[in-house]
Amino acid sequence: MQEKQVKPASEKKSKKSAEVEVEDGIIFPSLATHVPMRRRVPVFIEDTSSKPVANPVFVPQAGEMRNVVKFAPVAIIERPKEKNNKTEEEDMSSKTSPRLAFQESDDKKGISVEAKLRALYAIQLFDSRIDKIHAMRGELPLEVQDLEDDVTGLETRVERMSEEHKLFADDITNRKLGIKNAEALIKKYKEQLNNVKNNREFDSLNKEIEFQELEIQLHTKKIKESEGLATIKLETLEANKSKLEERKNDLKVKRKELDDIIASTEKEEKFLRKKSDEAKKKIEERLLAAYERIRSGSPNGMAVVPIEREASAGSFIQLPPQKQLDVASRRRVIVDEHSGRILVDSELAQEEQAAFDAMISSDLV
Repeated sequence: MQEKQVKPASEKKSKKSAEVEVEDGIIFPSLATHVPMRRRVPVFIEDTSSKPVANPVFVPQAGEMRNVVKFAPVAIIERPKEKNNKTEEEDMSSKTSPRLAFQESDDKKGISVEAKLRALYAIQLFDSRIDKIHAMRGELPLEVQDLEDDVTGLETRVERMSEEHKLFADDITNRKLGIKNAEALIKKYKEQLNNVKNNREFDSLNKEIEFQELEIQLHTKKIKESEGLATIKLETLEANKSKLEERKNDLKVKRKELDDIIASTEKEEKFLRKKSDEAKKKIEERLLAAYERIRSGSPNGMAVVPIEREASAGSFIQLPPQKQLDVASRRRVIVDEHSGRILVDSELAQEEQAAFDAMISSDLV
């Protein structure tokens, strides 16, 4: 038996390394191997040291029985840096619903939340009293406004009808002048008939006379139509004038009545508005804007209400005990979730109502 010749490992490595040549980072198959001559396909060796680590993805290639391994790059998500510039008070206020509390502590002016609640309820009392004063006027302001609109509309209508009647009168005058001119031409043509020299001039003058007679008939017809329309327009104009006088008299009476009511309550209204403006200076604009928004959306104009029978005034939904305690503590401006109104405790409301009645009795009486 012939002994098998075992080649050393170094020879195998050298043969295997001889099959590949590397030039400037590009791998080419060696020409010294027994593999047939093929077209050189450059293979680029990429530097993956700077790329992020990725998981291998096996992608099947069409027409081949093997899978090719590709690496999907990992997306680097840069998250924005959190700002830690908020103060502790701002952080607490951001966690609290704006419908439940407007402010947790005193503001920079040194005005306490209790003082703000008292100012808010005082403003509500002033505004409610002004609403009652306006309610005393009843429908008079609306009636006066309607009468003023009617008077303005009637004055415009009367002015337009007067212009139209004047146009009809001018048209009648122009038509009558046209009739006079036609009659003068007919007289002239008839005189010329006595001096005609041939039949052609005779026929021409007769045609002119017939034409002027037709013009007279047309003017007469138009005058009758204009006179009829002018008569109807004049009657309508007179009716509107009389109606306008009636509306002016009604407006005068209603306006005098409204002026008397306004004069009787003018002093009180000015006093209430002055006190309301003084109370509004104690509140920041954000809270005051919230008050005005709630008041405009309320049907009776109530934006600040006390707690009565464990519910907000005007509401039948009972408040939780914890919320009642928060309102009574007067440390936050709390809004009722159901009615949308600012809540104050009944004791504060009674104190402010007593102070309001004393001020009205001492300053206005």
